Amino acid sequence: MLVATRGFGPDLITATVPSARLLASAGDQAIKRSYVYLSGDNHEVRQDYTCTTKRIGAATLTMFERSYATTRVQEICAGPEGSFTNDFWFQGGDNLRQSRQWISKELGHVVIQHLAG
Repeated sequence: MLVATRGFGPDLITATVPSARLLASAGDQAIKRSYVYLSGDNHEVRQDYTCTTKRIGAATLTMFERSYATTRVQEICAGPEGSFTNDFWFQGGDNLRQSRQWISKELGHVVIQHLAG
């Protein structure tokens, strides 16, 4: 799970996020997320979101000519600062094979792929 960035400009200092295990077992449930950013004047700014998870279903991921049978889970988050959607692809339970996770309004999303295994 993405919990911080460094060197991208508007850095995410820390994040409180659900575990991969919780997301992998997601039905339709509410989850809290909190992000702390470093502002331009070097102050920490906290943003809180309430997220709803839902299991999208089976999906085949292809990375570097290898295919992986996964289950896609989506997390839709909303708070006073806006909304965003995260996507997670799990292989064999809670093994996170790929994710598309929100960083900030300025940076948008990042895609992370786990290629080993």
